[in-house]
Amino acid sequence: MDPDAPALDDFLGEVGKLGLTTIAAHGDIAVVDGVQKYRMACNWKLAVDNIYDWYHPPITHVSALGSGYVSKVPWGPMDHVVSLGEYGHAISGPRMDREMRASGAKEAASSDCELREDETWRDRPDAFAQLGEFGAEQRGHPGIFPNLWVASSGTQLSLRLPRGPESTEIWWFTLLDKNLSPEERAEAVSRANHFFGPAGLFEQDDGENWDQGTRASRGLISKRYPMNFAMNLGHGVIKQHPSGVAHIDAPLNEHAQLWTYRAWADWMAARDWAELKRNHAVPSGVM
Repeated sequence: MDPDAPALDDFLGEVGKLGLTTIAAHGDIAVVDGVQKYRMACNWKLAVDNIYDWYHPPITHVSALGSGYVSKVPWGPMDHVVSLGEYGHAISGPRMDREMRASGAKEAASSDCELREDETWRDRPDAFAQLGEFGAEQRGHPGIFPNLWVASSGTQLSLRLPRGPESTEIWWFTLLDKNLSPEERAEAVSRANHFFGPAGLFEQDDGENWDQGTRASRGLISKRYPMNFAMNLGHGVIKQHPSGVAHIDAPLNEHAQLWTYRAWADWMAARDWAELKRNHAVPSGVM
């Protein structure tokens, strides 16, 4: 609506477009009727920060394990890749090559676990053509700055909307293949509802962290000390992939979180679009 805003293609850049392609590459998809909306007692940036956090699942989501809904948290130690885009977009999480995707599919097929991690859809010719080899290997969660999360391998979308300094309204959309049978569709919707959303076991785990972290930050002792944002700081060498994507190869890290807050500072400092376009950070060097 603002005539000075960049064109959508320029705003998204390679990383933002790759994040949305994770949805489109699934095929002939449509949004399931209805949007799940609810509130959590945290600042919206805390919920956005969690998009890129892959060191909490083995601890936080032990609750989901204990319920029997999942047989294990399927994110053990593995190489990670962080893709950084202009204006704050990012993708961060495990790198999963073709061999790993095939191995995960076999494990999912032999398991009675509700959480099925079959990522071989990425290897379909049509999907692979859209994602490319680099994009197909990125199992991490894409974030479209400032507050859109492409979650669960492109089958769910979430908006984190500020409703005050310590209140965030979460919106969840579920996207499914139009060609699923009624039985497959019902199963997919049930799985999505029990994963994220107000009835989602993983969402409840995460929400407790955000709520309790917000409360703890208001404490007398907490206010005396600065937060530590030094995880892997200075070790993130930014490389340029031939596709044009700036990325960092690293173990568990906070590079995408740091990039998010760097972008947020740019947005807050700029008086208008023209100034932001001139002065926003460009991925280069070392983080």
